[in-house]
Formats: sequence, structure tokens, C-alpha cells
Amino acid sequence: MRGQRCYDTPVMSIKKGEIVELDIRALAFGGRGIGRKDGFVVFVRNTAVGDRVRARVFKKRKGFGEAEIVEILSPSPDRVEPPCPYSGYCGGCQWQHIRYERQIHYKREHVLEALSRIGGIHGVTVHPTIPSSRTFGYRNKMEFSFSDRRWFLPHQLDGKGRGEYFALGLHVPGVFYKVIDVEACLLQGRRGNELLGRVRDFAESSGLPVYGLKTHRGFWRYLVLRHSDALDQWMVN
Repeated sequence: MRGQRCYDTPVMSIKKGEIVELDIRALAFGGRGIGRKDGFVVFVRNTAVGDRVRARVFKKRKGFGEAEIVEILSPSPDRVEPPCPYSGYCGGCQWQHIRYERQIHYKREHVLEALSRIGGIHGVTVHPTIPSSRTFGYRNKMEFSFSDRRWFLPHQLDGKGRGEYFALGLHVPGVFYKVIDVEACLLQGRRGNELLGRVRDFAESSGLPVYGLKTHRGFWRYLVLRHSDALDQWMVN
């Protein structure tokens, strides 16, 4: 009937900038937690199923919102302390704060959901994910970016004047011009991190400018490290 409210559609009562309390009930593809406020879906990064959080809404769309954690009111039993100091800020890893056995459980759930909900394929057997013997140091290729505007983490702001115009590392998720200066990445092995440090020292002392992600000028732009397990050799490009 014209003019009648559709009660199947949640009323979007939240506003951008509002802080809401959410219970995280599921993980979306890509790693964001899913909570609901009065039936309205809110995606929250760096959460785990079972978390109860206070989160600030920074984006609102017709069918969903996105928020960032302000406070973890009650942590999930799946939650662990990430071993990487850049976890939660860097785009390289999404689930370091979740126990590994639960990570592979949710990956299987995402395959099932993709087959049934997106593909319309039902009744398919998806076997449990086979765990890796190495949860870190397994990558044989890493790509890093240079930037003339280092993105500082909250605990680094006091020393912002040091190294402010040089970064070699990984991007903040979804923002191409924010590069975190990464001293070591746990996804690659010890030798890879040694090479990362040597390239950083060489580039800083070379006198050549690093690439500006907004000005599109500069010499040092990308670093690719690739390792051959068969030959135990490294390529630095």
C-alpha cells in the first residue's frame, strides 16, 4: 500500500560520527566484523566474533555502515594479541588478532557462503581447511611502497619530526597515499627483512628523492622482494 512503512527494512537510526555498542556476530569476506544496531548492519574492522565493542561510525550508506573500534567492552575468546606491531593499521594482514584455528574455520565458512548465497550452489561438500605448518614467514614475494609522507602510528606521533618525509613499507587499508614505514614484516622470512633494511638505508643515503604519491614525482617508488625456495636465492627489484 502506498505510504505504508515497510517494516522489513530497518530504520537507519544511526548517524555518521555516532558511537554505538555492537555485538559482533559474524565475519564478512575480507575480515570485517558484522554487528547490528536496531537491525542496521555495521561493519567493524579488527574485530572477532564474540566481541562486544563501542565503535564510531565513519561511513554510512543506504544499506550498511562502517565503523572503527573505540573500545573493546568484552573481548571474544577467539581474540589473541597480534605479534606484529603494525597489526590493526597495516593492510598486509587482516586477522592477526584472531586465533589461527578460528581463522581457517572462517575461511571455510566464506567458501560455503560464496557457493550458496552468491553462486546459488547448494549441497556441495567443503572439507575443513588444511592448516599451514607456518603461520608466519611463508611469503616468497613481498611488494613495498616508498612515500615522501610517512603515515605515523598513534604511538609514534611524539617523534613525528624524525623520518617524516621518508617511508618504505605497506599501505593503510583502502588509502593509497598512507604508507606505514615497516621495519620488518612477519609474512616474510628473516633474510627478507634484512634486505628490506639494507634497501631502506641505501635509498635514504642515495640523495635521490622518494616518490610522492600525490605529486607523482620522485625516483624511489616500489620495492619487490622475491625468494626462490628451490635455489634459496633472492631477487631485489
